[in-house]
Amino acid sequence: TGRGCVPPRRMRGAGPGAAAAKGAAAFIMRSVGSDEHRMPHTGTTRYVDGRVPIPGFTLAAPDADQLSRLIAMGETVRLSLSSTAHTYETVSQNVIGDIPGASRPEEVIVLGSHMDSWDLGTGAIDDGAGGGITLAAAKAIAEAGRRPARTIRVVLYGSEEVDQPNNIGNGGGAYLRGIGDAVENHVIAGESDFGADRIYALGLPPGAQGSDFAKAAARVLYPIGVLPSAQPELHGGADIGPLAAAGVPVFGLNQDGTRYFDLHHTADDTLDKIDPEQLSQNVAAWAALVYLIADSDVDFRAMRPAEAAAH
Repeated sequence: TGRGCVPPRRMRGAGPGAAAAKGAAAFIMRSVGSDEHRMPHTGTTRYVDGRVPIPGFTLAAPDADQLSRLIAMGETVRLSLSSTAHTYETVSQNVIGDIPGASRPEEVIVLGSHMDSWDLGTGAIDDGAGGGITLAAAKAIAEAGRRPARTIRVVLYGSEEVDQPNNIGNGGGAYLRGIGDAVENHVIAGESDFGADRIYALGLPPGAQGSDFAKAAARVLYPIGVLPSAQPELHGGADIGPLAAAGVPVFGLNQDGTRYFDLHHTADDTLDKIDPEQLSQNVAAWAALVYLIADSDVDFRAMRPAEAAAH
């Protein structure tokens, strides 16, 4: 399943502003996670005129259900609310490591994830797993005994979570601004930011479906249960999104997200939720695909249909 909490997540972000416009003192909503735990999903409130409009709160699903029952029974409900949330300014960093290409080092493949996590959990699935997967894939390639032709760059982005009210100071945007014209030498980028459950499909950039490269990738990934997707990958994620918007092709190794939003942005996001066998399958898929791209001369930009290139 995909990112199932996206529609209610919009309510979480925009709800306080809409409630404030109608004179509310605070905003309370049911947790947007897919779980029934008493650990509510938390996340970003959109700012209005540069500030949080009113305090926003989330009730865990069982507590929200209880509140609804009391209201349906005609009971008068009074809530006492207290929040320790606050804003502050600080400095974040991107951490970048390269395996320089043997014959075409100027051509760069980006493997992305992010370092920060939401405050309630330890960030195992969001996004410690992604960092572990991309680093382990790069390590496997580096230890294979032969350097690939193109440069493989692992980027652990900073400020993916905490900048989201604004989306201007995140690590992905800072990376794009920092590389300048070198963005033209970025041949493709991929992002691991959806936990560590198994990968089931490969999405390639527009125009690559059915290509010789796609057929080769399918042969390599089929033994570990990864099938080609008919849908092209267009946007990547929050971290590589700025690269995609700048014209860099992106790929997606699509994961099983059935339980992702049971854990995401909650106190349940801890290391014990990582399945080592599925984590290893992720690493194998990333290592195999990236090595294949790095040793190829495929030009994903040239494959794009005219309408995709214009977009």
